[in-house]
Amino acid sequence: MKTYDVIIIGGGPSGLGVARCLQLCKIKNFTILEGKNVASTFYDWPAQMKFITPSFIGNQFGAVDLNSISPDTSPGLHLQKEHPNGLEYAKYINTFSSHFKIPIISETLVIGINKTNNIFIINTNKVTYKSRFVIWAGGEYSNPKTMPNTFHISSIKNYDILDKKHYNIIGGYESGSGLATYLSSKNIKIDIYDKQNPWKDWNTDPSKVLSVYTYENFLKEKTRGFITTHPNTYIHNTQLLNSPDTNILCTGFVGSSKQVSNLFYFDIEQKPVLDKNDQSTKIENIFLCGPEVRQGKNIFCFVYKFRQRFPVVASAIANKLGKSSRALSEYKRQNMWLTDLSCCEDECKC
Repeated sequence: MKTYDVIIIGGGPSGLGVARCLQLCKIKNFTILEGKNVASTFYDWPAQMKFITPSFIGNQFGAVDLNSISPDTSPGLHLQKEHPNGLEYAKYINTFSSHFKIPIISETLVIGINKTNNIFIINTNKVTYKSRFVIWAGGEYSNPKTMPNTFHISSIKNYDILDKKHYNIIGGYESGSGLATYLSSKNIKIDIYDKQNPWKDWNTDPSKVLSVYTYENFLKEKTRGFITTHPNTYIHNTQLLNSPDTNILCTGFVGSSKQVSNLFYFDIEQKPVLDKNDQSTKIENIFLCGPEVRQGKNIFCFVYKFRQRFPVVASAIANKLGKSSRALSEYKRQNMWLTDLSCCEDECKC
């Protein structure tokens, strides 16, 4: 049985992005294990769901496309789309994978991971793999949160199949407000509930508030009178909200790292506890990449955020393998290597 230096779990943007960093560090003995196929979760997005972060081709001016996973690529250029949908972004990710010849073993579902004698034993639905290092990049989209008498927005492949005259939406942030905006445009009445007030709360961190893109569209549509907001309203019994087939849950996802909970400690919010290099504080040499990453109060849930941690992880592994990470200097030059988290505390003046 071959022992890899590094195995990455997950063939989405975080898995491929950190894989490219490993390549640049001349780490060759690695592969990606992907449960389905490259970028599979993006094929599952509802047809009308789009990136809220705009793709703008500014790479040559030190402003890398916000949805890019490396400083030398741009979804905006490749797709000619400013706000790509899931199918379009999957095309970019697949092109990225092919262009950089990133090794991927598809349709290989990880069942469990254990560590024995400093080697990770990775059990899958096919064979068992061994590796010195593991990078968990499983993402979140495949693990939607649940609530009785609701159906999750991720189960809707096309918003146009929603043909009732009225719907309740539980969760008022990006997906909830985005869905409400679309259904209202079809003259469908919406009651949207949130335990906070995403339509009034403001913060310079878009991970904590509605994006300007979503809010602008929502506010414009709300003036038509089809949307009623219910801020500071905690829904705990959806039987009070008409029939279950009109209750849509938009409260997010459970991180996939829970599948390997034996390898991480979790904080009070059930997020993995990481060291400064996004390594588990419980088991050495397993790292986390992607939207689950948290460093203190800093949330890395967007591509333009979590991509800044790819070189952090890759350089930490390269150093342990005796490899140079000098080739990652372009990431620093392009502001895609974030280690000084104090910059995240800056507030806009106006």
